[in-house]
Amino acid sequence: MTVKDVAKELEISLANVYALCRTGQIPHVRVGANGAGIRILRADLDAFLSSRRVGLAVKEKAARSSRKPSGPSVFKVLDTEQLRETWTAQGVIPRQPCGDSARSPIVLKHLDGEKLLAAWAAEDALDPQARENKATKSPRGERQG
Repeated sequence: MTVKDVAKELEISLANVYALCRTGQIPHVRVGANGAGIRILRADLDAFLSSRRVGLAVKEKAARSSRKPSGPSVFKVLDTEQLRETWTAQGVIPRQPCGDSARSPIVLKHLDGEKLLAAWAAEDALDPQARENKATKSPRGERQG
């Protein structure tokens, strides 16, 4: 079959057929003196169509829906204290958001034990931008100066 025949049968563009051939999804044969012509065997086209079939048989759907989970899910309850301890051990501490930013952790690998705990207690001290924003805003949230 020619590329044009396949495109017509599948109701897709010639470019799509060429792309499927180029990526090896549809096996084909190169013909002509310079190998510019493409021919697709009926068996190869049928195999391609079979491989692209979508949907499950009724038996397979029933078998999948009757399965029960094999074990408990990983997360039942988020233990914030354990999470904080883990983050602390890894050198990650939370910081206050700046302006419109969301709350996010900041990694401070260079801090050790006591310094990390002191830094955690003084989150604003870790974020010069937050200090600057607080210093330049009036109590109503407007910038001064």
